[in-house]
Amino acid sequence: MPSLFVIPGAILLAVLRRSINNIAKLTVEGFFVSTIMSVMLTSIMLMLGLPLIPFNYSLAALIIVLSLSIIALIRKIEFKPIKSDTLLVIVAFLAYVALIIYFSGLPRLFTPDETSYIFSARMGILNGAVPPMGVRPDANEIKALFQGRYFWIYLLASFIGFTGLPAYQAGLLGVSFLIMTALASSLLVENKRVSTAVFVTVILNPLLFSFSALTLNDLAISFYVVFAVSYFISSFSK
Repeated sequence: MPSLFVIPGAILLAVLRRSINNIAKLTVEGFFVSTIMSVMLTSIMLMLGLPLIPFNYSLAALIIVLSLSIIALIRKIEFKPIKSDTLLVIVAFLAYVALIIYFSGLPRLFTPDETSYIFSARMGILNGAVPPMGVRPDANEIKALFQGRYFWIYLLASFIGFTGLPAYQAGLLGVSFLIMTALASSLLVENKRVSTAVFVTVILNPLLFSFSALTLNDLAISFYVVFAVSYFISSFSK
């Protein structure tokens, strides 16, 4: 997962900035950029008729990461991570692994919306065409584009295609958004001890925890909202 949904965006941001000291912030921003990049990659692969399989995603990610890494070496990126931020990212990664293991073996029933999302993502993987969700069949293309929830469906297709997991495990993508929502929330405060407490509080939030295994876009929306708020607040501190 980090090789597609964190590393490409993080390296791109490192190349653009040339100096990195807050690895937690870089991880959150890298995840934000990587989700956009993965959706764009899936769109390009569908347009070119390329199958959405792990090999193609891994090859594309490898090319992107190697290219950006070479540029980073040429530009001589300064990397001076703060110890507390590094520790927080390590804890976040360990929490991610633990939650993935827990939810991957948890039996559950799917809601109607979840089955619709999974169906649309599987259609993209198997047939190369992604039907919109929540739009009338006779709706025009412009309306379907803006209301068809394509971003989340393409993100699910990217996750399933890259990992090679069965479609019913698509909800594991929500674990990434839970962890990143917690990390983004920790950026709202400057005190390192308080930020760690905020991170733990968000992860253990019963409502967010229950949504982290669902194939719904609620946690994704939460992440993007918290990320936008943290970015808005940080703009005033500069």
